[in-house]
Amino acid sequence: MMKSQAMIVKRSTLISALLVGAVIAFCSATNVRAEPITPDALGKADAFKKKLVEWAANPAVITAVKESNAKGGVASVSNAKWDDLADADPILKV
Repeated sequence: MMKSQAMIVKRSTLISALLVGAVIAFCSATNVRAEPITPDALGKADAFKKKLVEWAANPAVITAVKESNAKGGVASVSNAKWDDLADADPILKV
């Protein structure tokens, strides 16, 4: 049971990283067009940054990332395949 919980945390971490990338891309695109970032968008980004800081300090997340890095990942899964996996896919039960 602990391994499947760790996989859920790892997948959540991956999703969080992708969301941060999307926010950065949004902010970069906004700056390229010289449009100001709205206070609403800035507030949402700041709130999400606080959430990411909490996750990054969570001992369960830290442990799960260290364990995953030590294992070297799942050999049969490429970056593209992660996008296609369903949440209930058996490979996530590793």
